[in-house]
Formats: sequence, structure tokens, C-alpha cells
Amino acid sequence: MAIPSIGVDAPVVAVGLTSDGSMDVPKRAGEIGWFEYSPRPGLRGNSILAGHLDWQGAPGVFNKLASAKSGDPVIIRGADGVEHKYDVEWHREFPADGAAPKVVFEPMVAYGLTLITCGGKWNPVSRRYDSRVVVRALRK
Repeated sequence: MAIPSIGVDAPVVAVGLTSDGSMDVPKRAGEIGWFEYSPRPGLRGNSILAGHLDWQGAPGVFNKLASAKSGDPVIIRGADGVEHKYDVEWHREFPADGAAPKVVFEPMVAYGLTLITCGGKWNPVSRRYDSRVVVRALRK
């Protein structure tokens, strides 16, 4: 997957659920995790993808996701080499302490990507960020 405007060009790996039932995340800073219970990127529906803001003191793959602007291109390259082009529609930030907003997991008829990373302030006690950055991109 590539988002040229923010310097992303990274592999996508499948992720499932954690033991508490929440969406898992990739195990490496430079990978993007596709939630395997959502449509595969490039297919119709809401493909949900997550990446780290940072990882063990180094920038993560989505460290600049909050800078994505409406109209920025997002490109998914399939294993067969076929590219699917999307455009960023919007970017929002939600508190991390609540349940995931419906907009993240909502079903869609369109070809869409929902990109997620951490945002806000780091809490050293809980070892978590206090918000989530969510970006929606739709296929042209």
C-alpha cells in the first residue's frame, strides 16, 4: 500500500482479533495490518487497515497519517500487480477510551479503506495514546 503524500509504501499483512476481542495490530513498525474480517483491500466494502504511529522509539508506518488531506491518493497493489486507486475523503480523531466508533467498522457498498493509527498524547502509566486517528479513502 502506498500513500505518497505522507511517505507510506509498505506491505499489508492480515491481522485478526486479540484475546479480548478487539482488532489486533501488525507485529512490526513497517507493516500495515488488514483486519481479515473486513473485505480484502481492492474489493467492494469497508477494508479496515491499521498501522503503528511509532514503535519502540522509532516512527511507525502511519506516523504521518494525521497529515493526510482530502484528495490525497492511496494505492493498493495486489499480489497480482494490479493497482487500485483511492482518494482520501476525510480524516477524524476519536477518543481511545471509548468503544470503536461505528464509522470505523460500518459496512459500505462503495470500495473503501478505513485507515487507523494512534494519536493524541502518550500516557506513560497506561502505555497508550489517548486518541485514534481515522482516515477514510474511497475508490474513484
